[in-house]
Amino acid sequence: MKKNALKEFFIAWALTPHKEVISLCKKIFFAKFDKVFSFFERAKISGTTEKVADGVNHPALYNMRSILRDYPKFLLESPLPFEKRWMTETSFFKTILSSFAKARDARMGEKQRRHIESFQKVYRELVAVAAGKQKPETILKGICERAEKLNSDKRITGNALIEMVEEIITEKKKGLSMDQIQKIVDRLVFENNGVPEVPVSRFYRDLQTTPAVKMDLYAKLLSLVEENSESI
Repeated sequence: MKKNALKEFFIAWALTPHKEVISLCKKIFFAKFDKVFSFFERAKISGTTEKVADGVNHPALYNMRSILRDYPKFLLESPLPFEKRWMTETSFFKTILSSFAKARDARMGEKQRRHIESFQKVYRELVAVAAGKQKPETILKGICERAEKLNSDKRITGNALIEMVEEIITEKKKGLSMDQIQKIVDRLVFENNGVPEVPVSRFYRDLQTTPAVKMDLYAKLLSLVEENSESI
């Protein structure tokens, strides 16, 4: 998920016309943001690891995709002056808490409050620096659009992909044709076109119609994506 945070601010840097400002943003502000982001990203739920298809996993306590998607939207929609747009601690905490969190994990302590404040402060600083001589509000819409795509619940996680491949292999043993498998792959790519920084071949760029697939199997694959939306 850290890559999502990196990608989100690459566009902000690109919008800044002054090279020295970009350098400053990279060296100082992003380092501060990366530090506070990592505090949340690396936190795990209480308890032990769980077995998954390719090994073991200790589920994340916080779903950082949620806040990376929702926080810029909050900044954009708030009627207050930019410097006063603070999401409440409770709203922030509820937004990031993953579905894996247990009752004892869902308690916001002083440490979490400090990092919530730091996250919002540094995030807004990054937006302000990226805006350069413009008002920060002028670039929020673009950041929102990118954040929505980069942190969508429909993005396929590694665990989801493993289970999807296993499901396709099972169906292939029952007679699923290679042509249908290719159409499933084509449709998955087709429906995920437009994700920033993801190169797409000419075939998929030029594809005009949605490939016809076996819908019961495709629905099963999408359900696996949803079930694993908060996993690694």
